[in-house]
Amino acid sequence: MKKYIKKEVSKDLAVQLHDRYGVDPLTASILIRRGVTEGKDILYYLEDDRRFLHNPFEFTYIEDAVDRILQAAEEGEIVMIFGDRDVDGITSTTILCQQLRSMGLEVECRLPSGTDGYGLSIEAVDDFYKKNGTLIITVDCGISNNAEIAHAAELGMDVIVLDHHNPPEVLPSPAIIVNPKCPDSGYPFADISGCAVVFKTVSALRFAQSDLYKQEICLLSAKTVEDKIQIDCLKVQNLVKKESISETIVPGTVRISDTKLFNFLQGQQIFVWDAEETSALLKQAFGPAVEFNMFDIGSQIQQDIPQTRGLNLTQLSKHSKIAKYDSSQATEMGGFFNIFVTYIKRRLAKQFPQNAKIEEEELQLAALAALADIMPLRDENRIIVKQGIRSINEGHSRKGLTELLSKLRLLGQPVNSTKLSWNVVPVLNATGRLGTPELALQLLMEEDAHKRDELAGRVIECNNKRRELGTEAWNIGIKTAEQSIAHFGGKLCVIIDPQINRGVSGILAGRL
Repeated sequence: MKKYIKKEVSKDLAVQLHDRYGVDPLTASILIRRGVTEGKDILYYLEDDRRFLHNPFEFTYIEDAVDRILQAAEEGEIVMIFGDRDVDGITSTTILCQQLRSMGLEVECRLPSGTDGYGLSIEAVDDFYKKNGTLIITVDCGISNNAEIAHAAELGMDVIVLDHHNPPEVLPSPAIIVNPKCPDSGYPFADISGCAVVFKTVSALRFAQSDLYKQEICLLSAKTVEDKIQIDCLKVQNLVKKESISETIVPGTVRISDTKLFNFLQGQQIFVWDAEETSALLKQAFGPAVEFNMFDIGSQIQQDIPQTRGLNLTQLSKHSKIAKYDSSQATEMGGFFNIFVTYIKRRLAKQFPQNAKIEEEELQLAALAALADIMPLRDENRIIVKQGIRSINEGHSRKGLTELLSKLRLLGQPVNSTKLSWNVVPVLNATGRLGTPELALQLLMEEDAHKRDELAGRVIECNNKRRELGTEAWNIGIKTAEQSIAHFGGKLCVIIDPQINRGVSGILAGRL
């Protein structure tokens, strides 16, 4: 019988978590034992709303990737997506291919098959060049393909790398790289899957459909602090904070041209919460002759979000759910920014209603990828997985996945991360292990329901074959393993046997 030794829990800390975040004592003790005591980490255990996902445009070079893809669409270029043979690579390829085709692009998808090695190959580059291809996008691979990317450039082709693996000391060049593990990625969380990187990219492409793409907006707030006027400004682009400034002015003592505000606000679209009140405070600070061209976004937000009606920015900041977990957001400007982002997302949801269902289905694949690649269930990975599982359990499983769940007798049953990890992920992975990952890709992309049903059956047959090969490999390997361990004094085990299928060698190594 196992004896579990639990870490001691600080009662005071448990009380603090209860008082601030409303968690019950048991949940508080579990979080403390896991070392999750900071608000920014607790958020992802208690919340599951998509609005808490990080903004794609926090990636330093994602705008470059978006612009290059938009250029390809505008000029009718041919694009190749090169992925990987595992679940992460297959789901990444699926999401990006469907998005690019919806934009009217001619897209070729290629995965390593047969005995192909990992990553972009010279052969794939040359084959695509012969088809007059001009843009290659690698997904879940590419960050180490220096020679192949240089070769593509020599042939006049551009490359975008959407990857999540550890980068080499020298990055491939020339290429647009979006990878959270690169030192200059700009992204706040490094441990997302390749599929999540692709999900972020297609989300950015959808945002680029709006008239807000690349527009710089300046949020401005003003308030009285004792006998002075405090003016805070925040520049926002693609719903990301870019630059901020704060000035405290003694009324009538300085001209605006002598302050930092003058240059900061030049040529800006200025959005305020209450135009009448803000204008009065600015005139008090700089005199009645100074005119500010402001847009009263607050009145529009209050029409769209009734809970904000009648609230000033101070009151608004106290109602911010994000500020509950991040004290740095508990400011007037923090509250203004958060409600502005919420408002814009609601507006875009109304403008592009079809995107909600697309995003829901993409999150199912991103959830599978996170589980398949054993991404740590921290930060936004928790929301991605929770959103994906919830969608499946609500009966909204996407095409391909529905047929597979049906044949696995999981359709209509509640699933969780364990069921998906042990029952669905290995089945999809089996296609890649046996050198036919295109089967799983076809299953997820096929429009015809009868063909999807047939493909689901073939995918399951692959998994059955993988099991047989695994059993055979074990029977061969266990004998050699005992001899090898003895030969190396119990410190090493090496098995070499041509009868062992390469697709199950990793599974065998894990079992041994």
